[in-house]
Amino acid sequence: MWVDESTPLKAKDHFAKILIDTENTIFSLNNLGWSVAILRLSQVYGPNKEIIDLFKESYKKSLPGHSDYYTNMVHRDDVVGIISYLIDHDIQGIYNATDDEHPTRENFAKKICAKLNLDPPNFDPNLADFPDNNKRVANYRIKEKGYVFKHPHRVI
Repeated sequence: MWVDESTPLKAKDHFAKILIDTENTIFSLNNLGWSVAILRLSQVYGPNKEIIDLFKESYKKSLPGHSDYYTNMVHRDDVVGIISYLIDHDIQGIYNATDDEHPTRENFAKKICAKLNLDPPNFDPNLADFPDNNKRVANYRIKEKGYVFKHPHRVI
């Protein structure tokens, strides 16, 4: 399933409700003449938070969740770049910060494991503490505004 900024947010828990309420409150500042942009971030990686390091920290022979769920990530340099671009161009609205790639968790893990010479993990949807949502986050709206990603593809 693809989601973009127009996809209605649904609160699955108390934390999500707080985020939705916060977005609505901040966005309502437009009614007072403020120029407001909201940036929704995918998982951020980059210097001091490299993909391989993040993977090594969580690597186990069996990982929680579904192997066929999509991954959504964005490089730190693009987060900074988008924020700067929104400010410099006085752009309002809600935008997703995510790269162009959305490999499944299994394909992503295989690629990293091959580089690290590790056996790919198994995925177990019965293990706790993994969100049960599967989506590919779209970034076309920020691109339509003219932003060009520095890292549209994962840097591993």
